[in-house]
Amino acid sequence: EAQRARAQLAEQVARGAQTQAEQQRNTAKAVSDYFIKMFSMLGPEAIQGKTPATVQQLLESGANGLDDVAAQKERDPEALAAMWSALSTVHVNLGEHAQALVLADKAVQSASVAEDRQTTAEALRARSNAQQWLGRSDDAFATTLQAVAVLGEDRGQYGTLPAKLHDDLSWAYKERGDYAKAMQQARLSIAGLRRDAQAVRRLGFVQALNNGGDTAINAGDLAQARTWLEEGARRYPQLANPNPSTWILLQANLANLALGEDRVAVARQQLLALLPQSRAQFGDAHPRTDLVLTYLARATLAGDDRQAAVDAARQLLASSTATYGAGHPAVEDARGVLLVALLLAREEHEAAVVRAQLQPRCIEQAVDANGQLLKAACARSDRDMVALADGSSVLAGFRDVMPWQKRIVERWRVELTSAAGGADERAKHATTRR
Repeated sequence: EAQRARAQLAEQVARGAQTQAEQQRNTAKAVSDYFIKMFSMLGPEAIQGKTPATVQQLLESGANGLDDVAAQKERDPEALAAMWSALSTVHVNLGEHAQALVLADKAVQSASVAEDRQTTAEALRARSNAQQWLGRSDDAFATTLQAVAVLGEDRGQYGTLPAKLHDDLSWAYKERGDYAKAMQQARLSIAGLRRDAQAVRRLGFVQALNNGGDTAINAGDLAQARTWLEEGARRYPQLANPNPSTWILLQANLANLALGEDRVAVARQQLLALLPQSRAQFGDAHPRTDLVLTYLARATLAGDDRQAAVDAARQLLASSTATYGAGHPAVEDARGVLLVALLLAREEHEAAVVRAQLQPRCIEQAVDANGQLLKAACARSDRDMVALADGSSVLAGFRDVMPWQKRIVERWRVELTSAAGGADERAKHATTRR
């Protein structure tokens, strides 16, 4: 009886795997056919090059056509969800995050009709990714947890999807300052992909190594960061489907690692070389270029050229505003970098104006060293020696704190102490004269 039960279970699992494989093949063919159809919808003039179409026109045509496909029920909901998710990912890569979320929501809607766990989880991943880039980190975290719950405990039948969700969770925990959980999820993601002989030769594995390296830098584990990032850099040239975005991220994170190791000049040189590459590939108003500018501004803050630091910070703020729009967390992060630069350059008047704009950030609890450096900058702008001393102590306790950040706060403490001492001395002389 036990042997018969095991045989029946094995047969049931095999039938389920075969059904799922057939469904995936059908979905893949539907996606392939549809993306080919996207080009035909542009018309012969565009295809023949007489009136070349832009990427935006192609995507708009594709999205409109997919609405028609959905309305006429020409494809099953699994295929529709996959196509909406694919279009959403394309828009994320273009930096068009609001449109990516609209498309991801359509993927989730189609997946809800399909009632297939893998399809639903993939659509939720697309939604989470768009939410994250829009600065809605809490929503993104909740959506990722929802995707994990959809798969349930038995995840062996879903290929590399569970490993990708571990990668998403690692990013989410890192953004929340929970580096222990972030590192745990990063290790699970990389280990899960490494067990698949095919997956380790694909772009997704290099992306997981890059994301893990970024997480490790934030967690203060620079040795692990170097191991993962260097492996990613070695594997990238061997990929059959390389992605310039991933290469830019890898190089930016390697430069940030050098900054964490206090090799400031090396980091800045690497970022200066990387910036024109990113601009040529993605343009000025794109998250990849903005990330390079963020690291470059920090590397410049770590150096001795105060005017260069102010210039880099202004450039970063302009880039973040153009890329994400006013009010996005990345824009406020960039404004914080500008405040630090202005204080280092002794431009006290403008620093006071920027500090006032950052009041909500100045009083909220920091989740990482960059946030705590901003709070210290607020205390320095206010000339609050007690708050600055407390902030310095808290900063030292963050796992992602870098040597240059400690040096800046210590310099501010010396400045305020010296200024207070000078004021006391002047008061003493004035009393003596009286």
